[in-house]
Amino acid sequence: MVNQSTATGEDSNNQTVNPPMASVTVPVDYKSGRLEATKQVSDAQGNDLEGKVVKVGDKLHYTIQTTNPVADSIVTNVLIQDKLVAGLTYVPGSLTQQIDQQQPTALADSHVNGQQIKVNAGQLNGQQSVTISFDVTVNDQASTALKNVATVGGNTPGDPDGPSTEVTTDNHAQPQPSITKEANVVKTQVGDQFKYTLTVNNATGAGQWFEAQVKDTLPSEVAYVPNSTEIDGQSQTDRQIWQGNQLAVNLGNLKGGQTHTITFMVKTTKVATSGNIINIAKLNGQDDTGYQTSYQDRADVFVEAIPSVPVTPSTPDTTQPGNQNTNNSKVGGLLPQTGVAKAGLAVAIGLILIAGVLGYQVLQRRKRQ
Repeated sequence: MVNQSTATGEDSNNQTVNPPMASVTVPVDYKSGRLEATKQVSDAQGNDLEGKVVKVGDKLHYTIQTTNPVADSIVTNVLIQDKLVAGLTYVPGSLTQQIDQQQPTALADSHVNGQQIKVNAGQLNGQQSVTISFDVTVNDQASTALKNVATVGGNTPGDPDGPSTEVTTDNHAQPQPSITKEANVVKTQVGDQFKYTLTVNNATGAGQWFEAQVKDTLPSEVAYVPNSTEIDGQSQTDRQIWQGNQLAVNLGNLKGGQTHTITFMVKTTKVATSGNIINIAKLNGQDDTGYQTSYQDRADVFVEAIPSVPVTPSTPDTTQPGNQNTNNSKVGGLLPQTGVAKAGLAVAIGLILIAGVLGYQVLQRRKRQ
C-alpha cells in the first residue's frame, strides 16, 4: 500500500514553494483468497431448468456467480470461462457482468470466440462476488446430454497455482424417432404390382438421433421389382441397399424435424396363407450415450384369389356318325330319355279309358228311349 503526501507554501519573498511529493510504501499482508462458484440455468421466465428436458429452439439463460469468501483476502486475475457444447448457440449481445449488488453492465461480444466464452473479471477482494450471465439457444445439434461446464481461476498470495473451481449444468434434448409403412393398395392379385412407402421422422424440437438404419425383409408372397427404390425422390442403386429380399438403408444422424421417405415396388407372387401379405419395416438407432432403440410398423395387403371360369357341358349331336347313343348310357353329361316314353304310354291309356266311359253312357241313353 502506498501513502503519498504533498505540501505548498511561500518563501520570504512571498513566492509559492512546492516541495517534492513525499511517499511511503507500507506492505499489506493479504490472506490467501479462495474461489467458489455456482451456476444456474433457467428459462426466460426465470424457472429453474436444471436437469430438465429442453427442445430445439428453446432459449436458456446461464448465470455463473463467483465469490471470494475469505475476509481480508484477495484474488487477482479472476478468469471465468465457459465452453458451450455443440447443441448450444450463444445469443449475441446477451453477455453481462455484475459486481456484488451493483447494476449489471453489458460486455462486448469480443469475449465470445465460437463456442468459447472468456471473461477476465479482474480482482475479487474478500467477500466480494462477480456474476456473469448470458443466453443461448438449443440448436439442431442438441442431443440427449447437454452438459455445460464453466471453470473459474485466479491468483492469490501464497498459492502459486491459484484457486480454481468448476461448475456444471445438465439438460436433455430427447430424440423422438418413428417409422410408418404404407402400401398404395389394400388388395392385390397374383401378378399385380404395388408400391410400399416407408417414412422415417425425428419429431420437431427433439434431440439428435444417431446411426439411424431402416431394415425391411419382404415376405414370401411378394418379389422386389428391380431398380424401383427411391430415397427422398432420388433413384437408388439396388446393389448398395438390397441383399436378396432384404432392404437395408443407412440414414446417418437424424436431427429434430428431419424426415426421410423410402419407396419401392413389389410384385405379388402367390396367395398368402392367412389371406394378407404382412410386411414389417424396422428402424434402429441410438442416442449420444450409445443407448440403442428400435421401432417398427407394418402394412397389410389382402390377396384375392383369381376366380375359376365354369365349364358348361355341351349336348352331343346325335345326327353325326359316332355320336349316337346305342346303349342308353350317359352321353355328353345327359341321361337316356326313358321318362318321356313312359309319360306317353300313360296318356294313351287314359284316352282309351275316357272313350270307353263316353261310349257306355251313350248306350244307356238309347235304351231309355
